[in-house]
Amino acid sequence: MVRKHIKQIGIVALAGLLLASVVAVQAGGPPWSAWLYAPDTGQVVMAGADGSVLYDFALPLPQGFDGLPGQIAVARGGTLLAYVARNSDTGEHQLRVYDVVGQNARVAYNLPAITGDTFTIWASELNFNSSDSALAYGYALTDGGWEVIVVDTFLGDLLYQLRSDNPVLADQPGNVPDATPFVQRFDDDSVLFTLSGGATYRWSLPDGTVTYVGTSAYPGDMDTFAPTGETVMALDDPALPGPSLQVYDPATGTRFPFYNEPEVLEAAHFLQSPRFVQNGERVAVLAGNRLRLLERDGSVVGDLTLSGMAALRGLTDGLVFTLWDGTTTSLIVANTRDSGLNQPQVLWSSAAGELFQLAWVQDRRLVPYGPYLPWAHLGG
Repeated sequence: MVRKHIKQIGIVALAGLLLASVVAVQAGGPPWSAWLYAPDTGQVVMAGADGSVLYDFALPLPQGFDGLPGQIAVARGGTLLAYVARNSDTGEHQLRVYDVVGQNARVAYNLPAITGDTFTIWASELNFNSSDSALAYGYALTDGGWEVIVVDTFLGDLLYQLRSDNPVLADQPGNVPDATPFVQRFDDDSVLFTLSGGATYRWSLPDGTVTYVGTSAYPGDMDTFAPTGETVMALDDPALPGPSLQVYDPATGTRFPFYNEPEVLEAAHFLQSPRFVQNGERVAVLAGNRLRLLERDGSVVGDLTLSGMAALRGLTDGLVFTLWDGTTTSLIVANTRDSGLNQPQVLWSSAAGELFQLAWVQDRRLVPYGPYLPWAHLGG
């Protein structure tokens, strides 16, 4: 009983420290910030809206582990980093959650022998629940089958576990021997995860039920505007000639294309990474070597040629994106409300040869949304 009481005190104290740090950032920090990660070196950087570097350090690895993760998942609050460390000699893997504020590993969960995992496919803040108190993660087992687990991010305890041999999953779509499950989102009381061929399931944590919800697009090619639940996705429509963007409108319960390229293009996945920008008012998308800004009615209101590989996120007044030109990574912001894509501003650049991923962006400004233009309805 004494040990349990001590743990509870520790949780309250740690939660208080975390809350105090977040409040301090919101009160005196920049209006938005971004985490960037360099998988080749393990360097993580947090940059602010004014270009200031708020954090810059090497991702900590446990003793005996030398393999850096390909991606990291940053918690919704921005103070926890989840990743998998690897021992290249023994093949061991450890799931870790690092507390940036406390500078310590909150979770060090030794995994069984695995061949692939969630974070090699998709990693985002949606791997955490809304309070960042738990993390959902999946992996493929070396001896066959797979598991999806939920771990407590305060104590590192295993809270829930779902295995591929669960009777409810027998003969279900995508549940094949070589499947690697990846978590799309953790909605507090349920986990949405995807198996082979895009087969997607919702796992209810309170009662353990698993429901097949259909096939799903790659989560990097879709985005949800949280206040309304609207979702945009790079998904072609067979009735239209070229690549398309579709939207799911929860107000009507319908999905339909609202933007279409006028002709068939040879480049695979020509439209990528659609994102709600400008507080949900507009949509930006990577279109080949261009960054394109769209109204909800499908009209193009901005077009910026890019000289490299990009990743983008929305802000209340526009968007922010990283650009790798083969030499350096730049963090670039565009206030689309004032100038469209005409005046992009470089806020931060890496050293030569450093390729960084855009791992997380949070805009702390609270701005009213809507009313917006109605969506265009294309096709039949």
